[in-house]
Amino acid sequence: MKFTLKDYQEEAVREALINLRKARRRWREDGDMHAFSLTAATGAGKTVMAAAVSAANGN
Repeated sequence: MKFTLKDYQEEAVREALINLRKARRRWREDGDMHAFSLTAATGAGKTVMAAAVSAANGN
């Protein structure tokens, strides 16, 4: 599915992907579990942003 993201959504997706890469690296290197959250106001498109993150990860 293709989405046209707004600027703030693109930035949030980039940050989420960076956080996911960091978490994967920490898991591989140290076995440490890490978490982060995607937070935004009602109507900001959190579901669309999460779908874009998933698509970027090949899911």
